[in-house]
Amino acid sequence: MTYYVHHVMLCSWALLPIGMSLRLLPQNLNSKQQNLERFDSREMAFSIQSLSGTEFKTPFFHDLMLELRAHPQYVADLKDADIIFVDHDSLRQCIYPKLHPHCVNVQAYPKESESLYSQGAEMDPDEFMAQYSVKDSRQEWRANPQIFIDAVKKIRDQIADSQVLIYFANINSWADGPKHKDIEAIRQMQAQLGVRVFLVGLDLVSSSMDHAMAVSVLMPLLPTGQFYELGHAAHDVSETLCDQRPLLASFIGSGRSANLRQNILALHNESSGIICENSGGWGQHGGMKQLLLNSTFGFAPRGDAHYSFRLTEILAAGAVPVLIDDEAMPPYGADSFHTWAIVIRENEIFKAPEILQSLDKDTICRMQKEGRKILTYSRDMKGTADGMVAALKLKLLKG
Repeated sequence: MTYYVHHVMLCSWALLPIGMSLRLLPQNLNSKQQNLERFDSREMAFSIQSLSGTEFKTPFFHDLMLELRAHPQYVADLKDADIIFVDHDSLRQCIYPKLHPHCVNVQAYPKESESLYSQGAEMDPDEFMAQYSVKDSRQEWRANPQIFIDAVKKIRDQIADSQVLIYFANINSWADGPKHKDIEAIRQMQAQLGVRVFLVGLDLVSSSMDHAMAVSVLMPLLPTGQFYELGHAAHDVSETLCDQRPLLASFIGSGRSANLRQNILALHNESSGIICENSGGWGQHGGMKQLLLNSTFGFAPRGDAHYSFRLTEILAAGAVPVLIDDEAMPPYGADSFHTWAIVIRENEIFKAPEILQSLDKDTICRMQKEGRKILTYSRDMKGTADGMVAALKLKLLKG
């Protein structure tokens, strides 16, 4: 049997409260001291290399760059930065701010971005696509890493040995198999140009990542979604967070990823307080919010990729996620999920009722409270930016 509960603790540095000062003091310096001395007396700083033209940029990436530029550790001059982002949307997270699987180029509508977001939340998908010339395909989900590589080549002479570049792994890298074509291209560039590159992504595959040089982040709550307000509620200071809930666990979702999700649906047992229902279609999750608010645990299986909106939504509802994804990578530089989520292997889903019923109230309450801390970094785009920056600090600190 393979499952984990709170007994396996994260290292004390795994998560940093927002606003905490992180400095590398002299006693922290390792063999790379010559590259890290710049941290001795100040915060880590980062900059963003802009690109010319109007290359494709999704609303997700547009908003992320805005939050990074508003971050207190952002500096305009590359030479003053420890970390360099490139303003190229290689991530291509299209499902934002509305759960529509269509990529919209914000760059093509710079004066209409606000109305684009609000209208996109209400419009019929066909009308949305027609008005904003969105292709009914997923071609735009893929990104060409050569754009990033060319941008790095142009500034190579300005990049110091101590500086680190950030590449956002394409959200569909998983479709290429374990080697991820775009990531392989970036690794080759790194070797050829003699630069250091950290990967940041939403669906990084654990077994094929160098964890020392990769940061996984959780999908933030959709600003037009039903869980957004819950994410900003004061559950983290509320005495009701750990109150008894009527249901043990729940899941509403489609039957995709047939074997895995069908095995979850087979757990449905009302007498045991386990409600697992097939939504009948992608994105059709009516009633999910109230169900999760009544549930102690929420099942968070992988879908087509190794990330999930559902995971953050479960946290927003104050439930404990039951993560079912053998390749999921812990977020924000953490070593594991186990202080705030139950992890069950994909071939052991049938053991879930026994595992969940074995956990005592105090253990569950501790996990719920830890989950609210994690939610700080995924309740909105600002949280995503803050969590990513905090995790990158940790990676640099460890050398």
